Amino acid sequence: MGGQEGLRGYIIQTIVAVIESLDDRESWEKVTLEPNEKLEKVDILWNYANNKNIAVQVKSSKNNIEFSNASKWIEELKKDMPSASEYQLYLVGSLQNKLKTELKQSNNIINGATVKVRALEYDSLNALIVEKIDSFLHKRNKENIDINVRKIMSTALKNIFIENSLKGKEFSKKELEEALINVILDIKKQAEKHLYSYLKKEANNYTESFDTEHLVIANFLSLIGWDNFNYKQMYSEYNDRTGKDDEFIIDFCSLDEDKLKDNNLNYIYIQSLVVNSYADIDKKKIVQLYQALGKVSEGFEKKHTDSEEKTYSKNVIHFLLSKEINEDKETFRHKVRSFDSKKHTLKDYIYYTIDNKQLYFLYRSIITAKTYRPETSIKFLYPQTEDIVSEGKIGKRAQYLPPQFLTSSVLPIVKENKDKISVLIFCNDTYSPVNLKKIVWLTISITSGFANEYLIYFPEYIENNETKNEVRDILRTFNDNLLLDKVSVHRLSEIDSNFVKDQPLYANNDSSINELVDESQLKQVNYKPNSDFLNNYLPYGSLIKPFLNSDRIKSDDLRDFLAKEKGIHFRSSDKTKIIGTMTKILFSPSDVENLTKLVLSKRVYSKEVPKRPYVTLEIIETKALESVIKKSIPDIKHNINEKLKSKDAKLIDVQTKTQSDNVILEIFIEEYDPNKQAMLSKIQSVEKVVFTNKGNSIEPIQLFQTTLGGQLTKSSLTFIENNLKERKIIKKITNEIMFKDFTSNEERVLFLLSFTDITNHVVFQNVDLVASSYALDETMSIPEELNDKAGKNIVTSIRGKKLHEINELKDENIRKYILLEKIKVLYTFNHKQLEVSGKMEVEINFSGALKNKPEPDGRLSLKFKITPHKSSSMNITNLQSFESNLKKIFYAFQKGKLKEFEKL
Repeated sequence: MGGQEGLRGYIIQTIVAVIESLDDRESWEKVTLEPNEKLEKVDILWNYANNKNIAVQVKSSKNNIEFSNASKWIEELKKDMPSASEYQLYLVGSLQNKLKTELKQSNNIINGATVKVRALEYDSLNALIVEKIDSFLHKRNKENIDINVRKIMSTALKNIFIENSLKGKEFSKKELEEALINVILDIKKQAEKHLYSYLKKEANNYTESFDTEHLVIANFLSLIGWDNFNYKQMYSEYNDRTGKDDEFIIDFCSLDEDKLKDNNLNYIYIQSLVVNSYADIDKKKIVQLYQALGKVSEGFEKKHTDSEEKTYSKNVIHFLLSKEINEDKETFRHKVRSFDSKKHTLKDYIYYTIDNKQLYFLYRSIITAKTYRPETSIKFLYPQTEDIVSEGKIGKRAQYLPPQFLTSSVLPIVKENKDKISVLIFCNDTYSPVNLKKIVWLTISITSGFANEYLIYFPEYIENNETKNEVRDILRTFNDNLLLDKVSVHRLSEIDSNFVKDQPLYANNDSSINELVDESQLKQVNYKPNSDFLNNYLPYGSLIKPFLNSDRIKSDDLRDFLAKEKGIHFRSSDKTKIIGTMTKILFSPSDVENLTKLVLSKRVYSKEVPKRPYVTLEIIETKALESVIKKSIPDIKHNINEKLKSKDAKLIDVQTKTQSDNVILEIFIEEYDPNKQAMLSKIQSVEKVVFTNKGNSIEPIQLFQTTLGGQLTKSSLTFIENNLKERKIIKKITNEIMFKDFTSNEERVLFLLSFTDITNHVVFQNVDLVASSYALDETMSIPEELNDKAGKNIVTSIRGKKLHEINELKDENIRKYILLEKIKVLYTFNHKQLEVSGKMEVEINFSGALKNKPEPDGRLSLKFKITPHKSSSMNITNLQSFESNLKKIFYAFQKGKLKEFEKL
């Protein structure tokens, strides 16, 4: 027998032993696997009362088991242990027909031995163990044991049997029972630490009778003050395919006052998936939630919308919870985006996903707050924003947690009576001096510095002399000694049974004191940050709005950030709506850091201005060309520094480098805008001039990201041109390609439209004109049919498809009146050599030509946006190099057009 076969046989005999040991029809007392070395054929030995024993041999095979082999094995077993009371042959696999017939006729007895048969299917054999464990425990009044727990028991039993077999050790039925009970007790101890066990521990005198999973959700909702709910809203519709009604259910629905926006009502729909493990959640289950929402919500909203004076928001809360113990602190919500289905999600709804980790943070924060000043009620603090107005010194607070706070990593809770107000801030980030500084600023800011005390909680804070000193040092940076007395930092403790056993699952009870503090007695802390602190605070509400409104951040960027970091999902790309939601959320230090990284990592597409090539007097090596350009750097630096004296910007450096036949001049600039929010006040950019050495010519291109970059690259190019001319490297310095270089308006239109002609091009496969910008030439007598577009300041911008087909560009009688300034062309490319395909949008623009008065003029510039198809992006080893390669192909294409129109 080979090693693999032997191992398989050993595993099979262990499984068989476990299966048989759980059969209560047999009153065995002890069992031994591999009894001793002398009994080579006895795999399992069962001992009973009255000295009875049964010798068992287990045989398994992938091939059909023959009758002759079965007979031989029985004889060998009898010979090996002639003193046995009974003999069994356990066959695992498929049987030959003769053996099947013999067993059927002899009632499973061959040569005086009982033969038992099982199929050679590991999953079925292991499933049988789990099933028999259930029966075994049922007879011992241990019912309703979760299947996952029974699987753990199965593994535990197999391990025990294997361990005992290695020692030839007996195993009693009493030990078997104890092993199973110990597994139950061990798992129960672990389960007690799981949030799920706390949230289902009791019912709160509900008028409804909840399912177990829904009781967990109902108890948590009660904890956050959400009591006004309709349970199990249902919609039925007939299914033609099945011939039955399909039922669609939403667990909880309500219409509540929006605590974070005056005169607004919130529709709230709560759906839940409580699973054994997060591996059980797939796209199908998520889509079913979306489908149910679509069916049920329409009727619910029609029934409850009755006020025309108020606005309405639609919020969906998805509780996605796992009962798996080691998933209690795992983040799952960011994965939901991969299940997103635009076909089923509803456009006007905001989806909030609550997973184990987030629920755990909210639960222990609220329970911790309940135990502090327990006689006072819990209130959630609503920071003042432009959407909510508070007449008091401190923001509004109430016993209701707004839905926007459900996914927050910062939770503000107030405990107060008429004499004292305590503000507890729970932050789910790790403790660090930097994070503490930001949280302190936020804490004081949202209360205007008027609370009597501030308690700040971090999950991993450990109080010792070092951290105590850190805390005091941070508080001193605010230059107000009052803070040293008001602020304290604490550890947010883990959940344990002793901690929560006496805590009912509701936020407040009738005996809780629900008073407002006498604000006239409060002393204010000076919380305004100094200039060094501006880069280290936590913006919220109107403070974060300028940051979010930045042109560098697109709506899709915010959608991606919210989905990944906060579990908030939008189908709509309406940036105003997304920002409206974000201004109501309190972001933690790590949230703001990740959001800032998103902005700084955003790729800024450079504007490209190709120049007419310089004709060289003699061939020059690329390294020699770089050396000449380097000699211009001192003059370039001096010129740039002079230009920047009157601007909020500074020069960081000027460098050159070579890439293949290209010499690249790089200008590093830092611009500062004092009017912008701190995180965006400083922006660094790299402005470039690229010189492509063609041997008999040098082709310069300006690449710049900002208006200032365009000015600096242009002036730097002038220095280099003059240097090349003085050294007699180029014989002619030509001008840029300008708007007014064309003999007529029609020629200019035809030139720009020529970029849509890709006949016989090997890389560009398809093309479409998707945008254009033009005005009418007011110096000419405009035809009557164009009068509606005439006017001194009218510029017509069009976006769409196949714009080269519109009359203004197609009709030769109209083209002569058109001052075409800009077009955008979308190319579908297929670079067969590199095996990469995708789309490339090119903006061909005579920059600002129509703004120049009285004579329109502007230089030709290009702007690229390259998007490789996902299916071929794996073939790109270096994206920058690939894009540079594709641009070179376009420049060659452009050169052909310039020659065609005799501009070269």
